Amino acid sequence: MGTTINTEDFYFLMPLAIGLSLIHPRFICFSYAGGILALSNLIIGYPDINIPGILMIVGVLHLIESLLILLDGSTWKTPVFMEREGGEIVGGGFTLNRFWPVPFIIFVNGQIIYPATIVAILGYGDYALANYPEKKSRETAGILSIFSIILIIFAKLSMNYEIFKYIGAIFSPLGHEIVIKIGQKREENGKYLFKPSPQGLKILDVLPGGIGKKIEFRIRRYNSFFKWKQNILRQRCRSNSKL
Repeated sequence: MGTTINTEDFYFLMPLAIGLSLIHPRFICFSYAGGILALSNLIIGYPDINIPGILMIVGVLHLIESLLILLDGSTWKTPVFMEREGGEIVGGGFTLNRFWPVPFIIFVNGQIIYPATIVAILGYGDYALANYPEKKSRETAGILSIFSIILIIFAKLSMNYEIFKYIGAIFSPLGHEIVIKIGQKREENGKYLFKPSPQGLKILDVLPGGIGKKIEFRIRRYNSFFKWKQNILRQRCRSNSKL
């Protein structure tokens, strides 16, 4: 990318990210700490960091994260029942949680330029109410990749144009929040897939290798969810000698 990194930048980035995580776990993301440090440098001149390098790291790591979410984001899905404040159950859904240790090499700029290996922990936390986990992961990966590419462009431009340091510093935390809010609004304002149905049983999920798989349940069958009446379910179970 044409950007070198100062090791001293991580002395500020890591403690701030850990401190922000005490406010909310999602704030451990470098997009928040990186944006705050960049703005602090631009406004008061402290700390002395390489702003294009910080923005580039944040952008590249999120681009990698978007790829991992696309490929593996729905693997660890957990069925849950969601409720509003006051105890009103809105229906079933899934929580999605994944963490990936990602080693990468950066070229550190000291008296000489030398490579250094760093392990970053990338995380994905989300929920799916109006979409299936696989589709939700694809949508999140797409939105996050757009954020990442835009931030990388700002980081590259900031090497030559001072104004893009300000734009990138603001966009880093703000853009990340927008990505999160877009995903939440889509789920909360969409049509919930797993609300109770008077037409029969609605299956939220089945265990791999369990009875549900043996009698050939298909989550995407018909109108995107199961509507099996209890007598049909019993007949299928009786007709299959393996159950």
